[in-house]
Amino acid sequence: SGVVVNGATGQPLAEFEYRLIQAGDEDPEFAFMGPQWEFVKDGSGTFAIKDLAPGIYTVDIRAQGYLPIGETVALQSGEAREIRMVLARAGKLEGTGVDAQTGEPVGGVEVRIGESEPKPSEEQLDALHARLQDDPREILSEGWPRDGDVRTNASGVFEVENYPEGEHDIVFAHPSYVSDRRPGITIESGESLSINIIFRNVIEVSGTIRNSAV
Repeated sequence: SGVVVNGATGQPLAEFEYRLIQAGDEDPEFAFMGPQWEFVKDGSGTFAIKDLAPGIYTVDIRAQGYLPIGETVALQSGEAREIRMVLARAGKLEGTGVDAQTGEPVGGVEVRIGESEPKPSEEQLDALHARLQDDPREILSEGWPRDGDVRTNASGVFEVENYPEGEHDIVFAHPSYVSDRRPGITIESGESLSINIIFRNVIEVSGTIRNSAV
């Protein structure tokens, strides 16, 4: 069992997610899926996992607006452990995208931060279908990390509340505009950064290339 608290105030988090991974349970073939996350929203900041066999476990915690953390514990037979998980505020990235010519907001812009995990191969998906047989959606509901999960809304506004630690390149992409890349962006824990993007339309060039010697 454990309690999840705000690192700045020491108060329990009202909402968070946790997952448990036992050492040796990882299946390399389906590692891209990962174990299922459990959602807690009762305001107590506590969680409990019962009937665990002896072994080594990793508890991962994540919450909106906070940096994810994990802790590894070794359990003996009949042992009960209580852990305290202290979450630090994540950096926040926000901004607006507008059309360079009209000044109008641009919606549907993909906000890509750093490198995302690759989507599963066809072989992995085939194996997943074979394992689940009747309804592959049972596992696929968890999905896998994708680029472009954050997009600007109809007002051209975007917001990333869980900006990852470290330095990351950010790419703003839309099929009708030239992509904008911002390299090496770092946002410290608990701080915010606002980026305004001016998008220029993609220019299409067509023509014919001829051999001058002919």
